[in-house]
Amino acid sequence: ADAVFEPDSAALRDQWQPRLGLLLDELRKGPAVLRLSYVADLESEALVNARLDDLKSRIMSAWLDDGADYELVVEPEVFWRLGGPAKQPRGGEQ
Repeated sequence: ADAVFEPDSAALRDQWQPRLGLLLDELRKGPAVLRLSYVADLESEALVNARLDDLKSRIMSAWLDDGADYELVVEPEVFWRLGGPAKQPRGGEQ
């Protein structure tokens, strides 16, 4: 969700950084599929996708760097609270 990331950024907030290590420790216990679920609200679709892409990339890099025990499958999914991305105003519209 939005609160996990720095405002208008794909960067994780500092307090969430250590959680990636804990996640990897759990994944090493045995074959698994990782589902990254993002609950979106008013963020742009592009920002949501950038956040998921960056998070998936970081997880996969760490997984491979640490000597992967198996092929990790990561499935990102987005749930929109309002049923879809917010409509962005065009040009001079507000």
